[in-house]
Amino acid sequence: MMKTGSGLHTAMALHDALLHGIDQIIVILSIGGTYLYMFFTLQNRHQPHTTL
Repeated sequence: MMKTGSGLHTAMALHDALLHGIDQIIVILSIGGTYLYMFFTLQNRHQPHTTL
């Protein structure tokens, strides 16, 4: 009983860690993507179009 319970507990802990990790990755990606998008739009806005 003890082994099965600890194994189940470990699996649930790993599952929670994985879910939290995925949440953190999604947050980091969304923030990074927004930052990059704003950075590139600002860069394009400041550059004169006559250089192309």
